Amino acid sequence: MNDLGLAYYINLLKNLASNATDKKLELAFMGYPDIVVTPNGYEGLLTKEAYESLEDRPNSENIKIIHKGKKRAGTIHIVPTLSSLTEAILKDFDVEASYTIFDFQTYEGTETIHDFNEPIDRKFYNKYHLLWNGGTLEHIFDIACALKNMTLVTKEGGFLAHLGPLNMVNHGFVNLCPVLFDNFYAVNNGTIIRCEVSPLSDTHQTHIIDDANKRVQILPNKECTLNVLVQKNKHKDKLETPIQGRYTQTSPWV
Repeated sequence: MNDLGLAYYINLLKNLASNATDKKLELAFMGYPDIVVTPNGYEGLLTKEAYESLEDRPNSENIKIIHKGKKRAGTIHIVPTLSSLTEAILKDFDVEASYTIFDFQTYEGTETIHDFNEPIDRKFYNKYHLLWNGGTLEHIFDIACALKNMTLVTKEGGFLAHLGPLNMVNHGFVNLCPVLFDNFYAVNNGTIIRCEVSPLSDTHQTHIIDDANKRVQILPNKECTLNVLVQKNKHKDKLETPIQGRYTQTSPWV
């Protein structure tokens, strides 16, 4: 989770807390999020008191090196636990949050084991107010099954945050395009709230995608992430497999 991801998460959680009716939020994460952000990245998002309440993860030094390298690891002062960050965000709200970490194997010891290449158990359907996919979808070979699973477990009215690679060669199995999410949620009761591209070198230099079905070229010399926020409007147990929009009408092609 970089600066932009942190801002997404904090603002989403505050919005959910402000509108919560049952005073309890159920959150789902695709893998345990590594929150690797410099102190400046928290400014304007957390108070000084809230920032100082964050707890460092036991393996934070390894995580800093993995994400930043040995030379830049020192720019990260803390890699907070998910629980301490969530508690800091919700400190001024009368809301509690619980979360499920989905993964195919154990890293932290708190994961719910499931391979998202396979259909998810129905007991998780329509459960979570927020599904956080901060860079996992592209690493799952059966991306269609994984995307359906993520949507199925999200609660009706809840949100899905998809942050993944737009043009990173060999980062994962695939790069992600806006049309994937636009066309999938168009037939599966989801509304795209925000779709934007952000270069890794400057996560605050975002570029809004106004038309997900139009072919565009964006910052070809920089690695970029695609960030898509979706609201699930209605739950249904069986999701549709979309056909790319430009091919649904035959008349332009004949």
